[in-house]
Amino acid sequence: LWALDVLWRHLVQRTNRPGRAAEISLLAAVALRPCPTAWQRAVCLALKALAFDGQWDECWRLAAAELSFRPSREILYQCGRLAHFDGRREAMDAYLPHLLGLLPLVPSSVQPAVRFWAAMLQQQTGRPLLAERALRDLLPALQPGGAQESQTKLKLAREVLATVSTLEADVQRIYALSSSVWLTAMGKGSREKEATAKS
Repeated sequence: LWALDVLWRHLVQRTNRPGRAAEISLLAAVALRPCPTAWQRAVCLALKALAFDGQWDECWRLAAAELSFRPSREILYQCGRLAHFDGRREAMDAYLPHLLGLLPLVPSSVQPAVRFWAAMLQQQTGRPLLAERALRDLLPALQPGGAQESQTKLKLAREVLATVSTLEADVQRIYALSSSVWLTAMGKGSREKEATAKS
């Protein structure tokens, strides 16, 4: 498994051959099926390699096939994470419930990572307020020195929070304008009734 990790990094990060990395990881996954921990790691590497290669349909077919063979929290987590980068609604809708379902099942040390990717999918599937609440809670842990320090996740979280803040400001402006128009109309209506009564 260690050798597979090293070879995977070499193929994906140094020689830019994610397709070959996916093939080798798939062969390893088949060979390692009797050992669940090593098997799920090999499957995750194959999924990531397919994603790097842009083979999203193959990625999701592989995930479905392997999860039907044996349930795996690690594979479900990886699928939820990759769904964010795929960006297609069907993938995000498929794995968001799985991420949320994992939260009470995984160790507390892993929950922030699961919550983060669940929040990212919530934002992308039209649930910005739920995403904002989760990301604001996670923000201290993502910052330098935090328990889940990650510059990449911190950048993504700040982008989402900025987008939601802009959305909230726009909603407040629309509400204020609507209220102003409604009050003006009510006032005009009252004056017309008074004028009619006097005449």
